[in-house]
Amino acid sequence: WTPAYRVRVTVHSAKDILSKDSNGFSDPYVVVSVAKCKEVHKTKVKLRTLKPVWEQSFEFLVPFKASALLFSVWDKDIFSKDDFLGVSRYPLEKLFSSSRPLEVELPLEKLNIPKFKNEEVGGFLKCTLSMERIVPKQTVCHFSFNGHFRRLRYVQDDSKFGHRAFFKNLKTDVNISKVRGSVKGSFAARFDGFNFIECRSNPLKSLGEFTISVLFWTDDPTIDQVIVAAMTTDPNLIAENESNHISEYYQSKDDDKEEGTKKFKSGFFIGTTKNSFFSNTAEPLSNESLNIFENDNVFFPHTYLTSQHKIIERDEAAQENEERSSLFNPKEWNHIVVTYDGNIYREYINGIMTDSVSTGFDLLGDGKSLQIGGWDDDCNFSGFKGIIEDFKVFNYALSQSEIRSAYE
Repeated sequence: WTPAYRVRVTVHSAKDILSKDSNGFSDPYVVVSVAKCKEVHKTKVKLRTLKPVWEQSFEFLVPFKASALLFSVWDKDIFSKDDFLGVSRYPLEKLFSSSRPLEVELPLEKLNIPKFKNEEVGGFLKCTLSMERIVPKQTVCHFSFNGHFRRLRYVQDDSKFGHRAFFKNLKTDVNISKVRGSVKGSFAARFDGFNFIECRSNPLKSLGEFTISVLFWTDDPTIDQVIVAAMTTDPNLIAENESNHISEYYQSKDDDKEEGTKKFKSGFFIGTTKNSFFSNTAEPLSNESLNIFENDNVFFPHTYLTSQHKIIERDEAAQENEERSSLFNPKEWNHIVVTYDGNIYREYINGIMTDSVSTGFDLLGDGKSLQIGGWDDDCNFSGFKGIIEDFKVFNYALSQSEIRSAYE
């Protein structure tokens, strides 16, 4: 993933923590982590005190603001495992909404897992927290089809990142043609259902937050068509870069001879009747989802990560599909937008929000490559028959007002 935010944490002090040693004191230290980040920081150990003062600062680089800081306090022991003194969490979204550093006093609470749920805890942790965006909000890919793409046989990215999407044809000699766009002076690309364009440098790779925007035209939007995709079902490709992919196992229904065969999906596709998004994931941060790891005789909580989880796969019943498809206008221009802020997936059709789903802390899978006008991963193909005028990717989640403004 690409870091988008910097989180600064200063651990000042604690008070009213419990005694865990026979001398009536504890030897406390603090472990600080952020959901979905590998970084874990620890303060120094303060000997024989129930009111420790640390005054230590740490930094984290995180991909999205929909996460949380996790603080756990421990009593250092030399000849036995360290004793648990309490845990606290602070959502980053609260922090991001503040224009200046926040000084907070966090209650130390129990950890609801068998090993620690009966441990007595108590006290408060005093910290100063701040968060800032370190990557500017920007368009990371924009294919407008206004250039001489038919002669060049590739479409040039209008953003400063300079992506190129090359022509791909399947079972046809008909090239992608250039036609007039939705407004005077604009142009678009017509796809015949067997050709598409492919960008090998996937602009969505490793983005923790994003917006995908497509302006398209088709005769019948109720027919299942893939408009844009970056999806692979090849387990070898997924295994090559597992850290950047979500792989979702699912039972093969197409191969009766190999019952129990596992298949994979990684990446996403956006279609006229259904969307699918897959990614790396962490379970939502809560006491129930914390996992404990042992490191040098020290236990510390961190978010439990899994590489087999589905963000969302929208394939509704026929009646619901008809309702969704009715928002598209046949033989007219339509605007579909998908946003993801690291926590909530939202879909907008012609300026109307049609879906909003909480997905946990996830990163979008890389897929194979970005394909516009269809999806082809050697063993699967789904084409788009219609016109695409504008395709954009942003490195942040647009608001509904921004999307409506663009649509209008």
